[in-house]
Amino acid sequence: MSNVDLAKQGYGLFLRGDIPGLLELLTDDIEWVIHSPVEVAPEGGTYRGKVAVADWFRKLAENYEFETFSPDEFIASGDKVVVLGRQTQRVKSTGRRGELDWVHVLTYRQGKLARFDAFLDSYSAAQLWKPVAM
Repeated sequence: MSNVDLAKQGYGLFLRGDIPGLLELLTDDIEWVIHSPVEVAPEGGTYRGKVAVADWFRKLAENYEFETFSPDEFIASGDKVVVLGRQTQRVKSTGRRGELDWVHVLTYRQGKLARFDAFLDSYSAAQLWKPVAM
């Protein structure tokens, strides 16, 4: 299976809500990096290992409701797959809704995801966390 096929399989599992299945596609020492300060969004930072990544998915579900999540383009080079996409989400605590573009860089080792780097429009993400003025 190619790295692009592995990436598509992982996104498919996420879209179906099968987080345990998705975790099986990761190396035990996975490094999961969300390039966004925690001050912008609570899920930002670096997570190491499957337990930490599972906790990240828990935080994601607690804080967001996704209307759309679309990995649109897959670009492969060596052990990396770059994925371009977008999502529409609502922050549960503020009720604010927004659409964000993102770039994910997936690094594979021996058929498993060894590193995940997520880059998104952190300014737009931060706006979703601002309290709604009454």
